Amino acid sequence: MEKWFVILDDHHLGPFSKDEIKQMYIDGEISVKAEIWNESMETPQRLNDFLAISAHVEKLVDKKIENKMPEQSIKGKIKSTIQELEEDEVEVQEIEIEKVPLPVESEIQTEKTVENKKSYRFVTITLTTTMTALLLLFFYNKFQVPQKIEITPRAELSLETRQYLQEKINNYKGKEIEFFFRLSKDKKRLWAATSSKFEGPIQIVFTSIEDKVLGPEVKFKAIGNLNKHLVEFDNIYFEKGARFIDGYYDLSILTPKGLEKKLFGLIKLKEKKLDNVESTKLIASVSESSFKVMHAQYKKELIRNSQKFETELVQKLQTIRMMVKQIIASLNRVKSDITAKIFEDEYKNNFGVFFTGFVIDNEDQYREISKEKFQDKITILNNYSKLTNLAKEIGVISTDAISDFSKTNEPEKIIQIRNESIKRLDKLIISTRNLFDL
Repeated sequence: MEKWFVILDDHHLGPFSKDEIKQMYIDGEISVKAEIWNESMETPQRLNDFLAISAHVEKLVDKKIENKMPEQSIKGKIKSTIQELEEDEVEVQEIEIEKVPLPVESEIQTEKTVENKKSYRFVTITLTTTMTALLLLFFYNKFQVPQKIEITPRAELSLETRQYLQEKINNYKGKEIEFFFRLSKDKKRLWAATSSKFEGPIQIVFTSIEDKVLGPEVKFKAIGNLNKHLVEFDNIYFEKGARFIDGYYDLSILTPKGLEKKLFGLIKLKEKKLDNVESTKLIASVSESSFKVMHAQYKKELIRNSQKFETELVQKLQTIRMMVKQIIASLNRVKSDITAKIFEDEYKNNFGVFFTGFVIDNEDQYREISKEKFQDKITILNNYSKLTNLAKEIGVISTDAISDFSKTNEPEKIIQIRNESIKRLDKLIISTRNLFDL
């Protein structure tokens, strides 16, 4: 193959083939006034001369191949072409026609075979390189030595929380995606971390487990984005409760758009979708061992509070029973309208004042107790409600008797009203034996 050079003012470019020279002209990289040269030439030749001669030579070569034109006829045609170019005042360098190699059919076939071999070799090398790279990548991911994961520091992420999560994910040896959680000390932020390299949006529904949290029931949905092993939940929606409380929760994990694992952050390798994956996790601002201690203390406090309220309930019930006995004793003295009037005055000035104050005090205490933390809270509050209703019922029976007394002056009817009222009070007191669920 001939080697051609493009001659410039202070240097030259090349070597190039004939086709490359033509393409450079087509692409505008060189002009027709540019000079070219090869080893068979004594002086450089202008490009326009080269292009004109080359075009005619190619036509004659094609015609020779098709019609088996004699070589001498081709040479004559070329000389004639040169004369025509000279007549058109085109500067043409004198060319030895014998030096221009005329390709024959066997040479053309040889060139095509060489080109085909080159193309085949290029495709083979490309495929081999690609397969080798993929195999190396596979074995790298399969057998790479695990490296310690470092969570990127953030302004809102405390050092203690970051170190805790790093330790958890680096100690995890399982193959499935596993999340570890941590509340901030001020209970305002929730973080999660995983050793997995998957990334993407994630949402989790948290439901507190009864008797395993340091407070009332909590249920909320948290939405965040998993990026570089860390999730910060920016959107929190509470369904029950209004704040984070340390404790154990049932979790339902969902990835609406799926998670992706990428090579160098660009090439997607795998995709994984979590669809309501359930688990139980500690959501707390302290370690698991510290939470166990806090939970034990919390339960003791609940028991103490519960026992305190139970004792108060029993004492209040005993007081009511004592007051009812005094009311019955006062009723037993009623035999006429005069003694009935005495009972009315005694009730209004003594028993009535007591029961009115008792109901008001008991309802206030109910509201205060509802804010407390203690075991069997619902049962205790229910018992307080029963006690209030009992006091109200005693008041109703007593005021009914007073009202009925005022409607008659007959001793027999007064005594009848008295006996019915006492009977109602006795029945009510008997029912209080099983009043409380203690």
